[in-house]
Amino acid sequence: MAGLKIALFMKTLKKCFAKKLEGSSLTETIVATILILIVFVITTASLNNILKNTLKRDTTAVEGMLNEFIYTYRYQKTQLPTTLEQGDWIIEIQHKKVENVEMVFIEATHKESKKKISKKIIRNEN
Repeated sequence: MAGLKIALFMKTLKKCFAKKLEGSSLTETIVATILILIVFVITTASLNNILKNTLKRDTTAVEGMLNEFIYTYRYQKTQLPTTLEQGDWIIEIQHKKVENVEMVFIEATHKESKKKISKKIIRNEN
């Protein structure tokens, strides 16, 4: 009796899961592959653009140079005014009087994008 129930159960399972699946035609497969490739190319181009823009906006190297110039100025190793080029940046160091206080302005300007980074400190008394 138990064997009959198992056989009946197996027959029911076979009817449910033994349906044949239809395969895709070659054209459908090629179209799907091309769509996947198009999405991949668009994604890669977008990520490449994002990475380029991130690297262009990265100013940590030039900020480190500005801090180095501040350090060298504080220990009287930099003559004022000074203009020099470091890679894609033009760095200008000059002193100005602002509201009766002598200040040193250090400004870096990117050659292509014209982006400016400025720092200022109180001028050393010699």
